[in-house]
Order: sequence, then C-alpha cells, then structure tokens
Amino acid sequence: MPADAINQLEMWQEATFDPAEIDRELGWAQDLGMNSMRVFLHDLLWQQDAAGFKRRIGKFLDIAARHGIRPIFVLFDSVWDPDPHLGPQRPPIPGVHNSGWVQGPGKAALEDPKQYARLEAYVRNIVGSFGQDQRVLAWDVWNEPKYDEERVVLLLGRVFTWARDANPSQPLTSGLYGEAGSLTEKLNAIHGAKRGFDHRRRSTHRQKAQRRHVQLGAG
Repeated sequence: MPADAINQLEMWQEATFDPAEIDRELGWAQDLGMNSMRVFLHDLLWQQDAAGFKRRIGKFLDIAARHGIRPIFVLFDSVWDPDPHLGPQRPPIPGVHNSGWVQGPGKAALEDPKQYARLEAYVRNIVGSFGQDQRVLAWDVWNEPKYDEERVVLLLGRVFTWARDANPSQPLTSGLYGEAGSLTEKLNAIHGAKRGFDHRRRSTHRQKAQRRHVQLGAG
C-alpha cells in the first residue's frame, strides 16, 4: 500500500492510482532486499471498471517486475470497516491503526446471496486474467476470514473453488489469524465447507449427466 493511499480502493481507483509513488516505494523495498509482498485488491474496483482495473494491475506488475518483486494478490479481506464505498476515501485518523482500511466483500454483499454471482465473476476473471502471469507469485484468496461467521466460512470454500477453476499456475492460500492451537479446528471447518460445496457441485453435474443419458436413451 503506497503512502498516499489510505486503503486498497484509493490505491487502485483511476483518479488516485499513482505509478510514480508505487515505483519509488518498490525501489525502497528492492533496496531492503524484498522480493515479494502481499497486495490487496477489491471486488468493488472490478465491479466499477473491470477493464481499467486490470490495466492498472498490469501496470503495477510492470513496475514490480522492474524491481524484482513478485506480489501475492489478496482477493478478499475480513478486516476493519465493513462498509466500503467507491470514490473519495476519508482522511486518516492520526494515531489510529488502519483508520481507513475496508473489508471486501463488504457486509452488504456478504448478507446478500444475490451478489455472490458478482463475487464469483470477479474471482474467476481476475485469476483467469493473471493466473499464468509469472510476475504473480501466489493468490491469497481471503485475508483473515472471520471464522465465527457462517457466511464467510461457506463462501471461502467457494472462493477456493472459483479460483482453482480458473486454473492458475500459482498456488492458492488464505491468510488465517488466531491462536496457533485453534487453527486446526478453524482449518477443518473451512476445509469441510469447501468439500461439501465441491461434493454438491459434483453431484449436480453427475445428476445432469445422468438425465442427459436417460433422455438420449429414450430418444
């Protein structure tokens, strides 16, 4: 996140995207020996202007490659403000950590299953567009997912499936948060949710194939 952006929206929106500042700060990172870093994206940016957003991602990757840095792109994030909005962002609050950081998807999208198709399209399009790009190191599909929210746990399993279906060459991960002793239970819950979703997908495909077979046989 460049110093002139309070959050991922301000970093990537066309009006505030600042290649010169990004180049300068990635130069500092290169001087310190960094060769990778997590870089946060947001579904609202894709919804607003998918083509423009991807052009800016490509520009960022050009700059990062010049400095020998391969980013890990973060697709979703459960941290801080649950009500993200496009346009001008509020100014920082002095002395407050991450005073302008926003979640993605926001609360409104999480609570509205009708928006899940949009989230799926975002994941598939972004990972599909850069999934074979060797300048990208990996995909963090969801930073610090909220394990106590059933919607997040169930959606996280789907996000892994959507991203994997795009067939990226890079690995997929999710940046968990919590006590080390509790992570096994949380990981099992997420893995179980994903397996259940994949099983339902396979069952649906199998049922459709069986119906087609029966129809062909009847004909």
